[in-house]
Amino acid sequence: MNKILDFFRDLFYEEYEVTIWFKVKETEFKRESTKKVFHFKEITKKSQTHFVGKTSSGEEIVIKTTEPFDYCIRKIH
Repeated sequence: MNKILDFFRDLFYEEYEVTIWFKVKETEFKRESTKKVFHFKEITKKSQTHFVGKTSSGEEIVIKTTEPFDYCIRKIH
């Protein structure tokens, strides 16, 4: 029964885990960054300086910086 429910959940429900690394300080030998993890149900825009998406609770999150940041998108469902 669980396999059937998982199949339908994967068909109709999408969830993404997005990890974003913000650059804090960069020297010649070392790069320091801050890591934040978000869970989105919808991703609207993604670039190295601008990221827009909706969380599973319906809240829209906009991340916009002047410095480029690194991100990793992982699809959960």
